[in-house]
Amino acid sequence: MAEDSDWKKFFVLGHDVVCGGDTNIDFFNFTDLKTSKLNKVNEYFNFKQIVDSATTIPKSSSTLIDIILLPYEVENYRVDVDSAANISDHMLVNCELNLQIEEPLIRTYKSRELQV
Repeated sequence: MAEDSDWKKFFVLGHDVVCGGDTNIDFFNFTDLKTSKLNKVNEYFNFKQIVDSATTIPKSSSTLIDIILLPYEVENYRVDVDSAANISDHMLVNCELNLQIEEPLIRTYKSRELQV
């Protein structure tokens, strides 16, 4: 695993980051080294993993490998895991965020002709 200084080169620290996807790392397996390392990276960048139910259709056991990471500050969200799509061995993971959007600062500039 890369050193802390290496990770800083690849991530943007801020409040506007949302990550999601198929990690192939089972978050139900707390003793797995890869799960432990990814959890440490999440902590370092102030992320929380918000999917809390199985995301694969079980052949032998359920796994949670499709994740969504949000900054810890984000509180208004809803996550659903739905097996009804039935198009893959992965379930559909849906997330709704209730974020407050700040109005952009609009500046207007006027010019005048230079008199010589």
